[in-house]
Formats: sequence, C-alpha cells, structure tokens
Amino acid sequence: MSNKQQVIKDFSPREFDVFLLLAKGKTAKIIADELSLGYKTIANYSTQIKEKISCE
Repeated sequence: MSNKQQVIKDFSPREFDVFLLLAKGKTAKIIADELSLGYKTIANYSTQIKEKISCE
C-alpha cells in the first residue's frame, strides 16, 4: 500500500467526506451546510486532514 493510500485509509469516515468536498473546491461554509454541521466543526476537520497529509 502506498503512503498516499495509507493516509487516506487513516481518515475517519467524516474526515473522508470533508476531504472529498474540499477537493471539489467547496468552501467550509458550503460543506457545513451540506453536512448539517457547524462551520467550526468543518474547520476542525480541515485542520485534522491537513495534519494527516502533512500540509499547511
């Protein structure tokens, strides 16, 4: 398994949902609305995702 595949496998199901929507270019506000979550929750998921993929 490649390093990229392992990183994605380490995402929680919700992190993966957020990751896919971010990859489609959606904003945190739009994602929050679509997933019925708060903006800060999406911002936290985004931070966790960036940490897991070692991205700032």
